[in-house]
Amino acid sequence: MPMKIEGSANISDVFSIFHDGGIVRCHEENGSLLLEVEIQYLAERISPAFRKFAVLLEDITPFSLQKGLFLEERS
Repeated sequence: MPMKIEGSANISDVFSIFHDGGIVRCHEENGSLLLEVEIQYLAERISPAFRKFAVLLEDITPFSLQKGLFLEERS
């Protein structure tokens, strides 16, 4: 069920919801960034089978993420 969220205040609200989740995967392509945010207890409130959220950011400016700061290392 994709939702389009616009405006800096609304975007800030979305990221505050995920404050204790972890980014487990990210993929950048053609100016868009797909983040998988694992936050099982919150995802399960939507559906018991859910474990994470997918967040698609479009028209992003160049950036970099470093493991250990924002990304969890998974084996």
